[in-house]
Amino acid sequence: MDDLSITPINDTPANRYLIDAAQRLCCGNMLVTYKRHGLHWNEDQFKEKWQDNKNFAIRINGEWIGFLSLKILTDMLYLRDLQLLPDWQRRGVGSACLEWLISLARQPEISLQTVDTHEMKIQKHARSLRLRVFSDSPALALYERHGFEQVSEQCTPTRAGGILALQHNPHSTVSTQVIADSTLHTDSDVKASV
Repeated sequence: MDDLSITPINDTPANRYLIDAAQRLCCGNMLVTYKRHGLHWNEDQFKEKWQDNKNFAIRINGEWIGFLSLKILTDMLYLRDLQLLPDWQRRGVGSACLEWLISLARQPEISLQTVDTHEMKIQKHARSLRLRVFSDSPALALYERHGFEQVSEQCTPTRAGGILALQHNPHSTVSTQVIADSTLHTDSDVKASV
């Protein structure tokens, strides 16, 4: 079994390479889809959203294989990005990351380390998990398997369909697997087997 870890990417000089790698990965994974939908990749927008989100490195056996980017609101966790290297797609890693996120959304309190090392606690008992996905994305089936349902959020139609808003409610009846040997705190390594 491979060892999966999800760890925060803090904005430090030591992590600049991860930020650059995340941008290259996202652009590489999404460029064809953006073009098909009549959209353009915007490097400045990626950097702006990166600064606005809590970002996590995804590693298998210590090797960086992708990232996830999360916007934390008082009543919702908003998954901005979940990107994996192509060799690690369709191998259960995305499912493990979604299970981690669903468990995180169910926690009564989320404790995060801010850039200035002060701890920020966010308390909310019923927190939903929301994301947006292209209507023709292969990831749509993954999200639906994990209990995400389409919500009526104004989305701009695109040339090749549109962008759907999906939400997972904290008390969904879809069974979620608890990640073994993990306390699921975002300020330390999260370990799971995939």
